Amino acid sequence: ADENVPQTFEQLPFQPGATGTNQQKRRYLAWNDYGSLKFFAGKSSGVGQVSVEYSRERGRSAVREFKAPLGLEMGAIGPGLFALASNATSKNGNLKPRINVYLASPWVKPSFEHALPTGERIEALAAGRAFVAVCTSPSRLLRIHTLAGLPLGTLAMSGPVVCLAGYEDLLLCISQEPGASNAEPALEFALYGVAAKERLAQGSLPLSPSSTLRWAGFSAEAMPLTLDSSGVLRALALSGCGAPLLAPSAGEWLPVASLEDRGRRLWPARAEGGALLCAETKEGEEPSFGPGLKLKEVKFHLPLGAASEGPESLLRGGLLAAHLGFAAEAKLIPEQKRKAALDGLAQRKARGSDSRQVLKLFDSLSKMNEQEQAFEVARSYAKVLGIEGQQELQFLAEAARLALGAGRSTLETRVADLRGKLVDRERAAVLEGIGVQLETNNTNESDDEDDEDDDDGEEEDDAEQGGEEAVPQGTRRPLDEAGPTPPAQRLRVC
Repeated sequence: ADENVPQTFEQLPFQPGATGTNQQKRRYLAWNDYGSLKFFAGKSSGVGQVSVEYSRERGRSAVREFKAPLGLEMGAIGPGLFALASNATSKNGNLKPRINVYLASPWVKPSFEHALPTGERIEALAAGRAFVAVCTSPSRLLRIHTLAGLPLGTLAMSGPVVCLAGYEDLLLCISQEPGASNAEPALEFALYGVAAKERLAQGSLPLSPSSTLRWAGFSAEAMPLTLDSSGVLRALALSGCGAPLLAPSAGEWLPVASLEDRGRRLWPARAEGGALLCAETKEGEEPSFGPGLKLKEVKFHLPLGAASEGPESLLRGGLLAAHLGFAAEAKLIPEQKRKAALDGLAQRKARGSDSRQVLKLFDSLSKMNEQEQAFEVARSYAKVLGIEGQQELQFLAEAARLALGAGRSTLETRVADLRGKLVDRERAAVLEGIGVQLETNNTNESDDEDDEDDDDGEEEDDAEQGGEEAVPQGTRRPLDEAGPTPPAQRLRVC
């Protein structure tokens, strides 16, 4: 009878970068790109020490240890700050949730305490550069505060929270879809820009079959990432190449890596430069403490198949470069990293790195006599990678030369025709722009002539009406001097 009962996969809430409660004596409260936050339990229940180590933006205190607040349950670490969430119980049995925020480089006060309404329970916590966020039960509220404790907003959530993740000004909220009673989890996400109070993207969160969500966070380039229990890493592409092309205000989740053996021996810590960095562990175990813990690099790789290594490399590189460009332009990454990213992208475009990579793939396919694929590379990949305008014309001219050099005259003719059509479109666009400008100039000149005629007519009417002397144009009539009612002015849309 048990064989006929479908297996269910329960999605439990979790804190990204935290180890489970099985390590009661010591555990990670948070571990990400900004550093690590560790808890050491004391001899008696409810007491212990918290240790923080910043990997970036250390300020005056790179490592700190202090007594853990009563009822501590979770922590989050951000750029030069960390936050602790506690659900302490008062003497009369009521929950008194609190957030404690600690700054590595304080202005005046080094820490702040946020008291939340009595009776609520903190279920998830995240920290950004200038905010902290919590999800509370039983009312399913998302509360966002400044670091000093001022409320920025309170949002009602439709389902139970799964986790929160913060990066700079971004907040990723993942929850269960309301009313979902499937054997597999049904999750949804929302990505917020906190400072502008805007929702950048929202929708259903994809998971592999028979899987649950295991980790969520951001890369150092502000790309939202999720990892499920099947070892599939997905990225939310806010802008850039993909299928379909994505607008900045909406995103699609793309599979960017598949961890070996479902990732059972890897513990995700952070992501940077197109790779997920994980601590290696024994199967089913969590990372241990200790200095010099080495991280294994799992590079992003789009699941296009072994026969598509060339296209995969191009599309992956284009995806990461386009996202980095969007993140830099939208100021989603720190200022120092932003300037370096913009300089690097400008140099990459000036050197024509993308064009050379596409031409290399085109030449390889041409020499293998895969002329149809080579032509599709010339026609499609240039636009996908943002090669346009004069650079695209140069690219197509070089592709035609390579096809002729490989003895593929038909391919060379097709590529040359493609370039000719592009030249015609460019010329037509220029001529259309010139025509619109000329039409606009003629319209303005005609309007000026009409204005002059109207002014002459009005002066004549004023002079003839009632034998009244015409008032010279530009002369004001005294307020106490009676005179004829001025004629109605004609409304004109310019």
